[in-house]
Amino acid sequence: MSVVSPLLRIGCPVWACEHWKGSLYKANAVRRDWLGQYSTVFSTVEVNSTFYAIPALDLVRRWAEAVSPDFRFCLKVPRSITHDHRLHRVDAELNAFLQIAHVLQAAGVLGPSFIQLPPDFSRQEASVLERFLTVLPADLPWAVEVRHQDWFDRADHETWLTEQLRRRNIDYVIFDSRPLYSKPPADEIEKISQTRKPRTPFRRTVTGVIHFCVSSVAILWTKCTPGLKSGRRWWQAGSRMACSL
Repeated sequence: MSVVSPLLRIGCPVWACEHWKGSLYKANAVRRDWLGQYSTVFSTVEVNSTFYAIPALDLVRRWAEAVSPDFRFCLKVPRSITHDHRLHRVDAELNAFLQIAHVLQAAGVLGPSFIQLPPDFSRQEASVLERFLTVLPADLPWAVEVRHQDWFDRADHETWLTEQLRRRNIDYVIFDSRPLYSKPPADEIEKISQTRKPRTPFRRTVTGVIHFCVSSVAILWTKCTPGLKSGRRWWQAGSRMACSL
């Protein structure tokens, strides 16, 4: 039976959260059951843990076995590639990452892998970014998130980036931090987020699948009216969209 991919996927950056026991997870759920229970509610997850370390292949195979065929894992490209080496001479690191991506791809549950560039990765390193995008396997889905202000100039640099991504069918990550900074933090999580999340300009750029990131469920439904209006237009146009909370 073929699996029909939904127009909208909603997920979180993690599933291994002890605080969700008794709400998202059963009160007596053990850690190995969390992913399966998570996938009955959400249809995707941003695997933030791969930013910090490459998991064992056997563990990744168990991830794939724990979810339904229409679920998607969006891996985060390791910081050793994006931040430590800044996309320079990363063949070994990239090959290690590709191994786990291929495991999920073979299982049919791989979503776009996020390439989150450092906040100080500017237009001065455009040639480095272009070379890196060129070596990425075209048969795997990718998405790029930029944070430096150079990439939001509504002129040559922003146009260059958009064209690079569209040419390679690579997705553009839309990050909307406006609601997060619209008022004092409501809890400790928002307080920490305000020290870490970038204040990048909001864009509606579409180069493939749309990745729309907000910081909480409450913010999604009560604060992101402009973004959700764009989302409605995207859905009506038949675009596929992934929302990370």
